[in-house]
Amino acid sequence: MSGNANLTGLIDKAQEAGAIKRIRLEVLPEIKLRDKNSWLSKAQQINSFGDYSQSAIIYFSLYSLEKKEPERKVFYGISLAQELINASNLGEAEDVLKQIEKLSQKTKGILRLRVLSAVFEKKGWIADCRGLPHDEIRYLEKSRRSIAKIPLIQRDKEDQERLLTIEHFIGRAFYKRNRKNFRTDRAIGDLMEARRLFLANLKAYSKIGREDAVAFNNAWLTRVAMAMSDTKEAKKRVALAKKHFERVSEETSSNHILGHYYRIASEFAIFEKKKKEAVEQAIKALGFTIPSGTYFNGTMEAVRLLLKASAINK
Repeated sequence: MSGNANLTGLIDKAQEAGAIKRIRLEVLPEIKLRDKNSWLSKAQQINSFGDYSQSAIIYFSLYSLEKKEPERKVFYGISLAQELINASNLGEAEDVLKQIEKLSQKTKGILRLRVLSAVFEKKGWIADCRGLPHDEIRYLEKSRRSIAKIPLIQRDKEDQERLLTIEHFIGRAFYKRNRKNFRTDRAIGDLMEARRLFLANLKAYSKIGREDAVAFNNAWLTRVAMAMSDTKEAKKRVALAKKHFERVSEETSSNHILGHYYRIASEFAIFEKKKKEAVEQAIKALGFTIPSGTYFNGTMEAVRLLLKASAINK
């Protein structure tokens, strides 16, 4: 078991450092700003299939070419930072966010609040990748406060969805802080707060029909239930996660998102000490994350699950 613990420690360090492979960012000669809408659609489609390196290159091209409209440049930059985070090119994402913060000085009022909220949100995601839940909570709370400063009457759909996204990730951070400090009194409060946030988030996303967010909230509620040793609730939540992840896969004609289901399915099998099933589900998860330029953290998590499953004495 100590050998597995040492290997898990190496995985922790790998996730904190980010991917070794770096995306080569260069302006694609075929991209012209006059065709920006079609290239944006292409980047979003590529993202849905999990090829974050290619979508990052498109956003980088648009970001580099845009010289006249600061608002558009900020949008391209934020999108670029997100793709870099997805591919665990964390240092590069931080560099982009620094540039965006400088650009934000050219914006005013509500637009500035939206830009700052987006920057803090992405910084929170980077802290999440680096295993720093306390810093993640701090950045995400700053992001939430920036949006909260926008009068309700002036908030648009994106503002509302950003708030929901932020609150979901704050829930994740509380859960992860609980796992790091699960023997302390504060840890119990963190777990209960994570549960409260996920349940509220699930209710809000269900109302607006966001299947992907419903799936993710059920997956994280599965983790909370397992942490609370509530087998019945965990079984219910993992089944709901499966249902909604599969629905998203069907609607988008992309099975990339199923990697998230197979990881939570493997975690649940480990919880139930079902070694063969845990290994099989973790291997399936790897199948959705191994290709170059895709979800590095997902690959590391699947490997971690394989190690945990192999340690089951059954």
